[in-house]
Amino acid sequence: MDYWKTLGTSATGEWRRRGKVALLHHCAPLRAHTVAQVQACAQSKLKFIWDTAGEESQGDAAVSGVRLKTLSPSEVQDMATDGVFLCTGHVPSTQFTQSDCSLRAMWR
Repeated sequence: MDYWKTLGTSATGEWRRRGKVALLHHCAPLRAHTVAQVQACAQSKLKFIWDTAGEESQGDAAVSGVRLKTLSPSEVQDMATDGVFLCTGHVPSTQFTQSDCSLRAMWR
């Protein structure tokens, strides 16, 4: 399955439940089917944050924020949030997922 379809469906469902969703993407433009791009960009409650990666989630018992790192220029900032949905595609391309997640254990 195309991970953009998964992400788009999940993001759309989240803004319907929560009211607003920020979608981080490490580069522009989206590498998704044209229809998926048009549908995602048409959502007024879906905010794209381009050229940015999530560095870490923050909070004790629950997520209260996420540390963001812009890729060009390299700047770090914190953003308050009450949830995180991580969609990496088939092979995680960010270092923090490789150390924090055991994908092999998930599929046993």
